[in-house]
Amino acid sequence: MIYSKREYFVHQNHSPLHYNPSLIQFNNRTFLISRCQDDILGNSWLTVNELDGDYKVSWYKRLEIHSDTAEDPRATIYGDKIYVFWPHGCPYYPIIGKNDFTINVSIYDFDWKLIESHPLTYKDRQPVEKNWTMFNAEGCWYCIYSFNPWIVLKFDENWNATKVWEEDFKLPWLWGQIRGGALPITILPQTGKFIRTRLVTKQFVFFHSSFDPMKELGMKRQYIGGLISFDEQFPFKPTGISRHPVIIPDLEARTEVQANVSYPAGAIYRDGKWIVSIGSGDCECKIMEFNHNELINSLNFYELPIKEIVQEITNIEIEPLEKE
Repeated sequence: MIYSKREYFVHQNHSPLHYNPSLIQFNNRTFLISRCQDDILGNSWLTVNELDGDYKVSWYKRLEIHSDTAEDPRATIYGDKIYVFWPHGCPYYPIIGKNDFTINVSIYDFDWKLIESHPLTYKDRQPVEKNWTMFNAEGCWYCIYSFNPWIVLKFDENWNATKVWEEDFKLPWLWGQIRGGALPITILPQTGKFIRTRLVTKQFVFFHSSFDPMKELGMKRQYIGGLISFDEQFPFKPTGISRHPVIIPDLEARTEVQANVSYPAGAIYRDGKWIVSIGSGDCECKIMEFNHNELINSLNFYELPIKEIVQEITNIEIEPLEKE
């Protein structure tokens, strides 16, 4: 896995804990939308932070929402509005099913003034919902509700969701259940040409997963990130997934939880470069930069059909150990 990357911590002074940030750009300005807390057991709120060219906070404000607590925002722009999707927060850990983790959307103008907020409803939702991968296609809002199986929801004008596609692609990922991360980014053909002709889709998602590497050795749970591409036309089928993790935690980094966390929650694409916002250790924000072509070429995306690849992996023969 050979590709170059650069890392930057985003420092701010308005909250002791500042993490799991989304990232958007407009009018030649870059904004980080993050979750803030006084301590890991307290209520959390959302702030928007403008970043300069060195990823330093030059301006910030607390976002107005219709709740006194919120978690893990995901932001995107459609038309002349900013859409921030966020779940109601949990004031304590561990997370348990009785907490209301309804996903919400707050809509802002480009001056970050709140226009309206709405809950997102889905009758078959799980008790805890935090990682819906929202995107707009041809004027309609959709989300990837699940990656394995691949479930797509479509929303009506009142933000009520209906399941419109489900298929079990058995995506070949060996590092835990795939869950949402950054919202999808479209790479336009003139700026996103690929050496491999099979990479014809334009939608890319940095996702996250978690796994327990070696509990018997006392190692913490690991939160990592990967990259998926999917077709831009309905039913938005996946077309590729990275063979290896793209984003891994620093085992020596500060953490407020019993895990090593590197959580991709936002991404923008600029001049052939990916800029990804990372939540580190449930306490800090980090920016990672990747060269697009280096990343794609080194990851060697699985090509479709996915089911044949899964069969190929599961049919690997391992020679038995010789008896002494």
